[in-house]
Amino acid sequence: MTHRTLYEKQGRKYVPVQIDCDRDTLKCGQFRLHYAYEDGAGMYFYDVTPDTAGFVAAAMIAHKAMEKAIEEASKPRPMNPMPYTKKQQEIIKRYRQEIMDAGGGLPSWWQHASTWDIADAGIEAVRRFKP
Repeated sequence: MTHRTLYEKQGRKYVPVQIDCDRDTLKCGQFRLHYAYEDGAGMYFYDVTPDTAGFVAAAMIAHKAMEKAIEEASKPRPMNPMPYTKKQQEIIKRYRQEIMDAGGGLPSWWQHASTWDIADAGIEAVRRFKP
């Protein structure tokens, strides 16, 4: 196993702060929960205790389910199945040309939360809830 020690300058000295290994290492008494949500894909949750393992496992499953549901629900679609009028189609065409194409779409400083971030916020709210 290859180890690489990382250092941090404190005053005039460099002191070791972390040892980077080829694989994760846990301190004695620590737990890690691994959830394989697809073949070859998984997520880890660290610092799980025997008391919280059941909830953390359920939250990991719920997180993936929420992420999929949010992704599907956030896909743009017409509000009504009715076709657009010719005037509406012309407005949409002009908008796409003048604003989206020529203007480069939304400004670069705008951002949207990812489905992962939204699901994570929901799970964190449940974790932190105290009645």
